[in-house]
Amino acid sequence: MKVKSYFLFLSDFLPLHKIKLSGIKIITYHGVYKDELSNERWIPPHFVKLSEFEKQMRYISRYFKPVNLRDAVKALKSGSFSSKMTVVTFDDGYANNFYLALPILKKFSIPATIFLVTKYIINQDLFPFDKIRLLNYWGVKDIGMTDYLNNPIIQLDYQLSQIWPKYKHLLTEK
Repeated sequence: MKVKSYFLFLSDFLPLHKIKLSGIKIITYHGVYKDELSNERWIPPHFVKLSEFEKQMRYISRYFKPVNLRDAVKALKSGSFSSKMTVVTFDDGYANNFYLALPILKKFSIPATIFLVTKYIINQDLFPFDKIRLLNYWGVKDIGMTDYLNNPIIQLDYQLSQIWPKYKHLLTEK
């Protein structure tokens, strides 16, 4: 398949537009943190500093064609994809995805796919439960969910009416 996945630390961000890459790029993030927390030991090493995340999104919007995961899959299936297509995803649905990353994504008109872990939605440990339905407003058209063991439940074609029945009420009742 013509998909390239990139796991980036912003300090290592390469001039990808100058490298000959075929296929769709998928850039995966977990979390974003405020710059003033840079020296805190509790910040996971795979999180990205907010100012660096903004630089990356500016870069992606300038040199690539950001698309959501659903459109990327459709383009792959039809053979109409471009090597400029780039997908931004977030794993696990940390609250900072909503409070810090989404405003920047909106600023640069970059769609994103967020994979939420249902265990944390139920416990409200990560993603703010009351904000799930606001994701569409922010331009997040694709939401993936995983169960307690981090097994994929859905990955594409997010629609409230088609979510696994066990978890449908999580997105519609509250």
